[in-house]
Amino acid sequence: MIFAYFNLATGVSFYEGAGAILAPSCVRIWSGAYWGLLTSAFVHFAFWHILFNMWWAREFGRVLEPTMGRGWYGLFILGAAVASSGAELAFSSTTGVGFSGVLYAMFGYGLVARRVEPRYERLITRQTIAWLLGWLVLCMVLTVANVWQIANAAHLGGFLYGCLVAAAFKARAYVAASVAGLIVICIVVVLSSVYMPWSPYWAGRQIAAKYLDAPAKARAGDAEAQLMYAQLIMQQKGQSSEAVSWLRKSAEQRYLPGMNNLAWTLATSTNDSVRDGVEAVTWAEKLSKEDGGKSAEYLDTLAAAYAEEGRWDVAVATQQKAVAALAPPDASFSNSVVSHLQKYLKQEKVRE
Repeated sequence: MIFAYFNLATGVSFYEGAGAILAPSCVRIWSGAYWGLLTSAFVHFAFWHILFNMWWAREFGRVLEPTMGRGWYGLFILGAAVASSGAELAFSSTTGVGFSGVLYAMFGYGLVARRVEPRYERLITRQTIAWLLGWLVLCMVLTVANVWQIANAAHLGGFLYGCLVAAAFKARAYVAASVAGLIVICIVVVLSSVYMPWSPYWAGRQIAAKYLDAPAKARAGDAEAQLMYAQLIMQQKGQSSEAVSWLRKSAEQRYLPGMNNLAWTLATSTNDSVRDGVEAVTWAEKLSKEDGGKSAEYLDTLAAAYAEEGRWDVAVATQQKAVAALAPPDASFSNSVVSHLQKYLKQEKVRE
């Protein structure tokens, strides 16, 4: 059903709707969406992916479930989903999607438990072992070679989980070491869910969380969120009319950053259908009036709007005020403001 939803439903944005619930990003998980460690295992997009995983789920499941008992089998599957997703999150800052981590847990369990459960030998044959271990290694090679990015940590985490569960509770071999291994897996899962300073996304998680919540808050009328949502749309679709409409909503609430971004986009957009010098000047002048003409950034926007209208003398004069208002810490912005002045002196417009 999940596969059909993502492949057949129209107008579905994965990161805003069910996708954000079933396969939440690391930032959402750190913010409390812990269920994603479980639910992401049930998300598939490609037909070959769900076919491969469900085929092997049937093959393993019809052997494991009768011998483990339905209740323990269900708990094992849920644990495998969490363990594999948690391992992937710890090493790649994403849970990945798909049931393959669970399949490798089932494979690992059968591989270790076959010494005490003869029925497993009918499924865990040399051919099956070679096939699945070969696929595991091939996936790693493809990932390292940048050919195909695969959730290898989920495969390995699931496999290790299955082996340890079988060793501790079925084969009764190396019980203490196996239990210790399972405790380590639990610690990895918990840490990856609540504290991951080694992730490149950890430091910026609070800002990222704001952007993730932006669509819903923007629709509710939050001016800052409307600006953020417009920026997200621009990242995905470029400077589109949809993005401008959200900028306009933010500006209409007299939110200064929203007014600034709207005026700048209208004045400098590379999209001819979006650019509108007259409206850009209107918003930029309102912005400058609200600010009192003190911000170099807002003066820079006003000058760009004048330049778009071909009002070169006033554009140059305004940009000179922007240069004079510059604060020293931001060297990159200072260079940008100075370069814009050079353009206006040559009667060239800004396009960004």
